[in-house]
Amino acid sequence: MKKVLTAFTEQVLQFDSKAEYQDYIHKLKTGRPQKFKEMDVKEDAAGKVFLTIRKQYNNNAFPDN
Repeated sequence: MKKVLTAFTEQVLQFDSKAEYQDYIHKLKTGRPQKFKEMDVKEDAAGKVFLTIRKQYNNNAFPDN
């Protein structure tokens, strides 16, 4: 019988500004309880911010590393 040990969704998001990115992270921290981990954040010369993030999937365990 299979058993899910950990589960997450990985997304790559683009924001038009650093402020928009920061607002998104603030909403994740203060919104409904969901574990997440920022894997990578980059800003290009035009000021766009690219975020690679992992988010807890449903109520499954989220990996600590």
